[in-house]
Amino acid sequence: MTHFRRAIVIGGGIGGLAAAGALSSVTDHVTVVERDPLGSTTRPGVPQSRQLHNLLGRAQIELERCLPGFLRLLEDSGAGFASVADETHVHELGQWMPERPLGFRIVCAPRYRIEQVARAALSQRPNVSVVDGAEALALATDRTGAVVGVQVGTATGPATWPADLVVDATGATGPGSAWIEALAEEPVPMTETPQGRWFVSTVLRRPESCMGVPDFWMNFPSGAQTKSALLAPLSADRWLLSVSGLSGDRVPTTFPQVLEHVASTRDGRMLGRVGGAVPDSLPDPFYVRTHRRHLYERMSKFPKGVLPVGDTIANIDPLFGLGMSVAAWQCTALRDAIKEWDGANWNVLSHRYLQEAAKRCAAAQDIDDAVRRAVQHSTGGVESGVANLMQMIEVSESLHRIYVSTWHLLSSVDSLSEAITLHRN
Repeated sequence: MTHFRRAIVIGGGIGGLAAAGALSSVTDHVTVVERDPLGSTTRPGVPQSRQLHNLLGRAQIELERCLPGFLRLLEDSGAGFASVADETHVHELGQWMPERPLGFRIVCAPRYRIEQVARAALSQRPNVSVVDGAEALALATDRTGAVVGVQVGTATGPATWPADLVVDATGATGPGSAWIEALAEEPVPMTETPQGRWFVSTVLRRPESCMGVPDFWMNFPSGAQTKSALLAPLSADRWLLSVSGLSGDRVPTTFPQVLEHVASTRDGRMLGRVGGAVPDSLPDPFYVRTHRRHLYERMSKFPKGVLPVGDTIANIDPLFGLGMSVAAWQCTALRDAIKEWDGANWNVLSHRYLQEAAKRCAAAQDIDDAVRRAVQHSTGGVESGVANLMQMIEVSESLHRIYVSTWHLLSSVDSLSEAITLHRN
């Protein structure tokens, strides 16, 4: 097994923290370099800090692998945990899903709290340090063009910090792709899709009758309906209500407008709850303009000494809550690739890891279309297929479990298609 002496992770978001945790078992020392000062609930590099984030099944598994003890610390912090699907009330495909326990959980918290807990879990690793208020200015290279460290700007001036491996977790709009293009002397292939989705979060004080209830209520877009809403536990006496829509939908700026948005989803159950709640914060908007995916795996050569993770590779549609799943999943793939690498040929490591990272991106990025194609193929037709699927899920707990676990990235779309075909026959 290869073991690095020093690794530097650029970026202290979830992807960077998970990468540091994953690398701590294959590196003598890992340093996380974060430009923003840490400690507050917001920071400039994460405009969605206060927005609700769901950790689905894959995220829970992979973050726990990267940061042992993370889930216990998150639960101790007061994050919302609920059983799927008896405590998660889901309206999708135009109807309510069955409510029965399927054997896994959903977790939610604002982004800043998840990062705080991840840093707390990481602090238990003696060979990891997190340096905030330090900006990565450039990659440092040797005469062959291999990356040998990072040029860092600090309060005392610029300095070059040496490293055997640099992990770029600077995000979708970070400088990493430009650095890699310059070193590789070829453009990074990229796909870019306009999105125009927005999210608005509001903290609510729960009515007395709902104090301490762990349940989630979720309403996903269906057909021509572009709006969605999610009500999740923030604490025993607070909810976090997150509503979303596309560029043609009005962005609510007041609580009455938030209630109008929930009403427009035709979700009477959620509206009945939030209608009795009292707003505890102003509506907080966040916009997703585009989805970018850097196809690093298609490059003819990749610079030695640097590898990307998370949003640096692709920013996943936040609607389905899979961004953290993919980032952490890539981090464990990186650790596993390093363990299997003999240390002789860098191209072997970079190729293996980038291929695995791309597979994890693809599993999440296209999940909505992939699930719909599977339903259409297995049941015949889109509209009739959805109706048939819902009927089968109603009577089959096993099919329901596979369907939901597919959205949690715990089952493959192929497995879902096979299960639908089996139940249909």
